[in-house]
Amino acid sequence: MSRRGPLLSTARLPRLPALVLLVLTVLAVTWSGGSPATAADKAAPAAPAGLRVATEQGSLDVTLDWDDVDGAIRYHVRWREAGSGNELNAGVVTATSQLDIGVAGYGQWVARVQACNDAGCGKPQTRKFTVEPAPEPETNTPAESTSEPDSQPAPPPALEVSISADPASPEVNQYATMSATIANIPFDSGWPSYNWQMQQDGGWNSVWTGPTFSYNSNAPVSVTFRLTVSYETGISDTSEPLTVTWTGDPPPVAVDPEPEPVIETIEVATA
Repeated sequence: MSRRGPLLSTARLPRLPALVLLVLTVLAVTWSGGSPATAADKAAPAAPAGLRVATEQGSLDVTLDWDDVDGAIRYHVRWREAGSGNELNAGVVTATSQLDIGVAGYGQWVARVQACNDAGCGKPQTRKFTVEPAPEPETNTPAESTSEPDSQPAPPPALEVSISADPASPEVNQYATMSATIANIPFDSGWPSYNWQMQQDGGWNSVWTGPTFSYNSNAPVSVTFRLTVSYETGISDTSEPLTVTWTGDPPPVAVDPEPEPVIETIEVATA
């Protein structure tokens, strides 16, 4: 035989005070086996504490574990690659405080865990971790032989010629002096000879044979020079082309003034 609680109807008790109705309602709930809801039952759990991450070098598998949270019935675990702009994935829901996950690649990652119940999920706990690739295997290199092989001595470094202009950006009607820097001059190579060339009409024309060379322009223009240095032993080198640009306004063109007319006065004698 089933046990049934008393049936309450406000229609049958229209004149009872509100406090009496509240007491009767609580008694009815208690009789039916229920209990009044409290504010604590509706609160979300606290953030998990002690979030730990275990990784193994060369593996993309990661183990997460944390301390149990009072009032939690499940945990929501999400992760993402570290760095601004990277969003968390959909994650995994688990009923225990430990979870094995797999990340997409090596590098730094961020894990986030929330404790949840029927009232919702509480504040998250996050942890950054690093997944490292496996170390490269060591290679055994053969020991170098101590015996000296029969070889010819290394050739001396090649002759190098470079040129510069002073000033590098001259004004119109200002001389620019080109000079040479010569490196790796062989011993007993003899005296050098110089051949300064200027580029004109698509070709190179020789313009000077001294160690330095000065050039002036009376108009804004760019001129390209190069230098070939040769020694008595036969070695020689040609510098990279150097372009010098003259800037500024050209001088005004002198105009001869027009001569003033000459008026001759003739005196006429009168009788």
